[in-house]
Amino acid sequence: MAKEKKRKYAQIYEDLWRTTLTPLVKQYTPLTALFYVYLLSCQHRNLSGIYRLPIAYMGSDLNLREDQILLLIDELIAEELIAYDFDTEEVYVKHFILTQVGPVRLGSEDNRATAIEFLLYDVSSEWLYDLFNKDYNWEGA
Repeated sequence: MAKEKKRKYAQIYEDLWRTTLTPLVKQYTPLTALFYVYLLSCQHRNLSGIYRLPIAYMGSDLNLREDQILLLIDELIAEELIAYDFDTEEVYVKHFILTQVGPVRLGSEDNRATAIEFLLYDVSSEWLYDLFNKDYNWEGA
């Protein structure tokens, strides 16, 4: 049996509470804020912030019904925190790199840039890929 590779942690900066999580709680519900934290820290995530995450996975992980997950997705889309491609079942957590990794430049000798470029090759959604490129000015990945 192969040993499962586990990430040590996901960073949740305290400033995120002031800038994002508290407003989500005020505008929507604590569940909306929890859902955003889930997207930042779930076992399905990767360094690019674009990863496959079917609604069924989210429902199972959070013990929520599909209609609840769809509402949470809609709320985070309305706040421009995520984009979700329902055809490819991929989520793009906007600003994920900045909250988890910090500034990274394409083409630099930074290993994180190389890892992100590698991960972008696996993105099935052209729409999310283009959105990522626009948001990060990340051409040629």
